[in-house]
Amino acid sequence: MDFNEVKEKKPTKKGEFLDMAEDGQNFMIKLGDDKVFEVHPIAYYVWSLCDGSTSVENIVNKIEEELKKESEDEGKENEISKDQLIEPVVTILNELEKASLIIF
Repeated sequence: MDFNEVKEKKPTKKGEFLDMAEDGQNFMIKLGDDKVFEVHPIAYYVWSLCDGSTSVENIVNKIEEELKKESEDEGKENEISKDQLIEPVVTILNELEKASLIIF
């Protein structure tokens, strides 16, 4: 999946947040009655932004804004650019789609 192919698409999350994983770090997402997925916090955050009305490009922009705000709150300079976020976000979306946790 290439960013230019999906930047205007508006993914919609499937499933529902169930609980924190036993390790206390990952998140459990229930998909139907028989599937539960354990996902990393950043994957959960990206999944939570998939509301069906926000484009992939705007998801990347929102993450960039959040990181910038967090850096400013800590008195640091944001070292991550939008260009650096694109590939990881698209990879996460691709994996979420493979797991049927989002649809485009």
